[in-house]
Amino acid sequence: METYIWKPKEPKNIAFVKAVNTWIHLIQVTDNPFIQRCLYKWIDTNNLKIINMDYGNYPTIRLMDFMDDRILCKFISQIIMDILPPCKQTKDKNKILHLLSKACPKRCQIRNLKEIVFQYASTDNETYQFLLEVMKKSIFGAYDHAKVLLCFEARHVFYVMFQFQMQNKDFFLKWFQNNNHQIFIFFCLKEYLCDAIAQVKTVNDFIEEKWNWSIFHEQVVHSMDSTRRILNTIAKREYNLLHKSDWISSAESFLSQISKQHIKLFRTTPSNSYLSKLETMLNKYLITENAPLAINKEISHFFLSVMQRTRDPKVIFQSLLAAGISTDTVHAMYRETFSQTDFRMMEYKDLFIMKEFCRLYELIKHTAIFVLPQHLYKKQKEALINKEQCTANHNHNIGYICFVCKDVKFFLTKFSNSSRHSNKLARGSLRVVVDNDESIFETKKLNFVCGRKPERHVKNSKRKWNDDKKAVSRKIFKEKQRNRLSRQCIATPLQEIDLLGHALQFNNKMMVLCTSCANVCMLDASSYNYSTTLNCQVCFLGKHEKCIKCENVTSCNKVLVFNRKKTRMHQAPMCSSCSGVYALKQPIII
Repeated sequence: METYIWKPKEPKNIAFVKAVNTWIHLIQVTDNPFIQRCLYKWIDTNNLKIINMDYGNYPTIRLMDFMDDRILCKFISQIIMDILPPCKQTKDKNKILHLLSKACPKRCQIRNLKEIVFQYASTDNETYQFLLEVMKKSIFGAYDHAKVLLCFEARHVFYVMFQFQMQNKDFFLKWFQNNNHQIFIFFCLKEYLCDAIAQVKTVNDFIEEKWNWSIFHEQVVHSMDSTRRILNTIAKREYNLLHKSDWISSAESFLSQISKQHIKLFRTTPSNSYLSKLETMLNKYLITENAPLAINKEISHFFLSVMQRTRDPKVIFQSLLAAGISTDTVHAMYRETFSQTDFRMMEYKDLFIMKEFCRLYELIKHTAIFVLPQHLYKKQKEALINKEQCTANHNHNIGYICFVCKDVKFFLTKFSNSSRHSNKLARGSLRVVVDNDESIFETKKLNFVCGRKPERHVKNSKRKWNDDKKAVSRKIFKEKQRNRLSRQCIATPLQEIDLLGHALQFNNKMMVLCTSCANVCMLDASSYNYSTTLNCQVCFLGKHEKCIKCENVTSCNKVLVFNRKKTRMHQAPMCSSCSGVYALKQPIII
């Protein structure tokens, strides 16, 4: 060992100084990455002793890990469930998970990251500590995938920075806001996300097969290795200087160039199938050609009857042959080679049949009815009788759906703070009109049809257009499109849906009857927040009970208790704060 790299001004323990410099020398001469990591880990563990020696004190402080992995490990399972597709972005998502969702390879997510980080770090201590640990991991190269580790000269400077300066939240917020370090935080979050997913091999293999995750992973790892290499170069040059430059800002110029090569793996909008795109193209072509609307109900019923009896695509596409479509056209549609250039070679009647086939095929694929268990059916029936004040023989559970414009006629009970009304007291159906055609008098039952599209068409047609010619032509086309769709809505009866004892999956939504108030609600993960059975959550608002522990009258959960007076076990109300304390101690003795 020729010269010491670490030279405290007033070393109180020469043996410790020699030991640290020996570790540094071994790191420089060894080529084994594992030995280098072990030595750096040991130096990091002695970071407080090193800092104490710099201030002229004895290294008597106990060993302490420089990084706290407990904060980082707790979010790995939530990343899989709440960040990776097919999860949806929600407003009530955890702050840290929201930051990590910004690091996903989707559309550009950095545009408002600065404001979000500043807001979350200033109001939430857990987010602030999480950001510090993520920065430490990335700067020091503590991840398993890191090939470039931070040298001792840089580590020594960052020891002081994190132990004294960054521990003050006000300093961190000013450092982040004044110097605009959002690009650095952005890549630190990306590297943590890559490491968290790599720890779960099955998830990593799945997203690699489905989205080629390795493209994003390799870009992030290479970028952060290059960043640490830049920090090492600057540290060795400025380590002994009295005034040092902003090292992170120097590395951020490189990261800014990398961020322009943005990789998008996850779609932010649902992808449309071939038949859905074909239906859209057929609709535009028929409107452009001013083709007369030809609605053949018999063919629609025939297609539906075939699709309801089989899921085999070959059999379903064969039904087009029975409708008069040529064999070559059917094979081209099945192979997904039939395109817009083939439209002019076909008659309008055949194009309408193909458009109707595409619509019904997509409708059947995204629509399903599931039978609920008997105990849910009984609760729904009791709630419906109490709500409507009727007997068991009733039809208040019947609702309607328009399969043309996909408009749901139920009053959906929504649990939202931003909603002006919850539809809790609503009755009847939305936007339903009676078909006043003379043919209905020949039947015993009235036909209900959708009134949504005609209503919108009339409303939009009253607008004054004062735009240029292109805008006017575009709006005229939109009006033609609405007019055609409204005429098809009027000509197609609504579909009756019985939700009593059933769950309806339609248009990426799952609808059920609430077992408490019998209102129609959306089924999601929060439907069990207030009860062990399906509920709309709205009917539980304002329902207060007396907590058995603190005796506060508030919203309570049901917990298992052992009543010594009655010498039996039963469920009793307990508020959320008491539930957090006693939840793991069930049954609770009262």
